[in-house]
Amino acid sequence: MKKLFLITALLSSCIVFLQAQTAEDALRYSNLTFGGTARSVSMGGAFGALGADFSTLSTNPAGIGVYKKSVLSFTPSVYTGETSSVYMGETGYDNKYNFNFGNAGFVLVSDTKNSSVFKNFQFGFGVNRTNNFHNRILTDGYNTETSIRTMWTDYANSEGSLNPFDTELAVNSGLIFYDSLSGQYLNDVTRTGLEEGYVYQRKNVVTSGSMNEIVFSAGTNIGEVLYLGATIGLPTIKYEYHSTFVESDVNDSIPYFSALEYDEHLSTTGSGFNFKFGFILKPVYWLRVGGAVHTPTFFNDMYDEYSSEVASYFDSNQNEVDDGWAKSPDGYYNYALETPMRLLGSVAVVIGKAGLLSAEYEYTDYGKAKFRSSEDDFYNVNNTITNSYIEGHNLKFGTEWMVAPMVRIRGGYQLYSSPYADAVNDGGMRQAISFGAGIRDRHFFADLAFVRSNTAQDYYMYSSEYVMPAQNTYISNQFLMTLGFRF
Repeated sequence: MKKLFLITALLSSCIVFLQAQTAEDALRYSNLTFGGTARSVSMGGAFGALGADFSTLSTNPAGIGVYKKSVLSFTPSVYTGETSSVYMGETGYDNKYNFNFGNAGFVLVSDTKNSSVFKNFQFGFGVNRTNNFHNRILTDGYNTETSIRTMWTDYANSEGSLNPFDTELAVNSGLIFYDSLSGQYLNDVTRTGLEEGYVYQRKNVVTSGSMNEIVFSAGTNIGEVLYLGATIGLPTIKYEYHSTFVESDVNDSIPYFSALEYDEHLSTTGSGFNFKFGFILKPVYWLRVGGAVHTPTFFNDMYDEYSSEVASYFDSNQNEVDDGWAKSPDGYYNYALETPMRLLGSVAVVIGKAGLLSAEYEYTDYGKAKFRSSEDDFYNVNNTITNSYIEGHNLKFGTEWMVAPMVRIRGGYQLYSSPYADAVNDGGMRQAISFGAGIRDRHFFADLAFVRSNTAQDYYMYSSEYVMPAQNTYISNQFLMTLGFRF
């Protein structure tokens, strides 16, 4: 019963996402996938106890304290997001490519030659990518139970007024109509079933954008034993969503109706700030222990633009109904978002000059995300976030081995626990496997990495009260190359 309640609460918050912020929006911007350099990615991101890598400025900023020389580095990357979807026994597949930069930045090192305690001071500036939204989803199949018009009709009858982003469009395009005798909105498909036939349904979704974090970091090396660091993070969000839902009467079993198309578009931008503090302790040469605290991230200027439109097509031999088209007004909304704090712990074992093993644990509570606005208390959606999401326990493992004086090979694994309460979405756990190689000398280094991640989730074309879920498998592949110069 509790799981059923959570499913209803979570998915009902996403029914008409264009008009309001949803629990899924909060999760999207809270569930980070730290990128960065090819060396860090190839080792599963388990770099919190090692340092001297630019990616640690966004994870454990004490890593900056390990630098002994100034460094400039940048990481071009090629990313592909792909989704396979199974809906009503039919399988759909689509993908999307993206070229980006995993990171770019520099670290300046000052050697305190006259100090016996503080060996170095470091300052770093640059940007790390923390999320990638590029993907395409194709879901299609034959629905013998319901039509999207059933949902629109029920909403039109239950809401106090028509919604300009869905039900009003359905009325204006002739897909549902008002019956003065019953005082109800009606359509020609009953909720109990399609009786003599079925409708073909297809939904194409294209998403793009990313989250990046501008970092200002400073650190120090205390006696080659303790390394401290802090980062001011300025994350930015750019997210684009466009979907096209098509429904058609493939065997001409529904009076008048031939097909409909429903398009939705959402554009979100935002920027915020957070603080990160960390340490690395090296009690003996072969052991490193690290820890970091990330404050909540405060996105105080989130901005949405959204719109939708509906086109309707009717049987040509039925003169009673004409084809229709209706478009919503352009919607705009400003609000704030607070994403949860993070705690990280890490350990690494250095095996002479031959290689190393490292591990990292990350804790965050996805249920702590909150929307805020002077115009809306967001009580319902924030309550849904609290009830639908749980604590995340994420593990990262990595290893690196020297195979020649300047050549190293690497491997890594990541396991992100599901953020959903009581397996509410029947999935959500994410795994990633990675490997790479690099060459390094006194003044130059070059690294290559490949990482493949996957996760599975239920996906609903529209409200779960009206349609069965599709089983979606999301896979991302990323190739990275880091070039760096020491000076």
